[in-house]
Amino acid sequence: MRIQSLELKNIGVFKDNTIAFEPCPVLKKAEIHIFTGTNGSGKSTILKALAGAFETTARNTHEKTVSVINTNNLAQYLRTKDEHSGAKVFFEIQNQIQHIEYSGCPKGANHIHILSEDHEAIRSYRAALQIEYTQDNEDFFYKQSSPKTLHNALFAYSGYRLLNFTERQSGLIVKNPLFQSLEFLKEQNPAFSISNWIKTSLLKRSYAQTEGLTTKEHNYNDTIQKLENAIGEIIGFDVKFKLDKNIRNPIFLYNNIEHGLEVLPDGLKSIISWLADLCMRLEALDWKGDIPVFDRNVILFLDEIEVHLHIEWQRKILPVVQKLLPNAQIFISTHSPFVVNSVDDAWVYNLEVNNGDAVVRKKELSQDGNSIAHVLRSIFGVTEKFGLAVEKDLADFYIFRKKALAKRIEKEEEHEMLELAKKLAVQSIELETTIGMELRQINKQTGKNYEI
Repeated sequence: MRIQSLELKNIGVFKDNTIAFEPCPVLKKAEIHIFTGTNGSGKSTILKALAGAFETTARNTHEKTVSVINTNNLAQYLRTKDEHSGAKVFFEIQNQIQHIEYSGCPKGANHIHILSEDHEAIRSYRAALQIEYTQDNEDFFYKQSSPKTLHNALFAYSGYRLLNFTERQSGLIVKNPLFQSLEFLKEQNPAFSISNWIKTSLLKRSYAQTEGLTTKEHNYNDTIQKLENAIGEIIGFDVKFKLDKNIRNPIFLYNNIEHGLEVLPDGLKSIISWLADLCMRLEALDWKGDIPVFDRNVILFLDEIEVHLHIEWQRKILPVVQKLLPNAQIFISTHSPFVVNSVDDAWVYNLEVNNGDAVVRKKELSQDGNSIAHVLRSIFGVTEKFGLAVEKDLADFYIFRKKALAKRIEKEEEHEMLELAKKLAVQSIELETTIGMELRQINKQTGKNYEI
């Protein structure tokens, strides 16, 4: 299954827009769609609309059913905050699901619709997905009470996710691996505790090794070892999960130092919290054909996963995910040029708002051969290289330079130009080189002898 397009009508800043999602041009490579743009341009709205289209029951149901594939034309009737106001912010609507109804469309229809409860405004508040089905046209649901074998699953995560690894004895316990799978910020659920999962995986691996159960040892080890390798690639160190000397709590070894999970830096907590949660949930699902965990067909919605991460880690996280999940379709929002610049063959959508309507200003394939400067200029529209004060002084200098080249500069302005040139040149070697080159060009074309 892959999502082919998204249609948005009066959802957030989108008045009436359709975004088509082309496949990755390279076979056996994760398909990635990256959304960039200024604050308020609709990046997160797109992700929440995509994820929300697969929610099929009210959120206050503990025995929650999550639609994994649904080939019916599914209508979700949503209560808006103000039925008479203009465009709605999608995630505000999404959090107030009232009830679900099937539209009765024929089997095999390839749209999922999210509609307003206000029947007069049904055409006004809509997010529709066009989906390509690569497997049999069946409805697949996963219930805690009656699990079924799956061949597709969807997950959403936010970079703001910072789990508290300290275990709580109380709280909601739901054993469904897809419970809250499409919540960007998931509630703590002891049934799917990362700390407990790491501990259990290590104990099972140790037992299998002790008993000489080679196949089981490999199976128990595979998921957690690939998780360790992925984290290690991102942070630049060999990393290992292990148990403390009392065999009670998992600890994290990196840079040859042991750390408790609860005291790790925020960047590491963020990476471990969502990557480990994804691994844990995928491992717990009964998958059709017994496909290895990381070869499965999954769809990921990732909202600003670069939050908390140093630039070096921002440059590595998406390539690692792309390699880890080669059959995934990934939708990601980001403010980081280092994330955009980090992968080849990802579709990049630059969003902008014109007269209150968000549109895709530019769509292009990413190339990691492009420089950060190119990405800043082409994708983010940032042409400035220096700080604001320096950019202002440079702009004033270039006004004087233009006058000098046209031989229309006054004596007093010549003095101001040279003073600005001196002020700029002493601030860095790069500025000194730039200013020196500009003055030599002026001298060559005007016959003057400007020096600093």
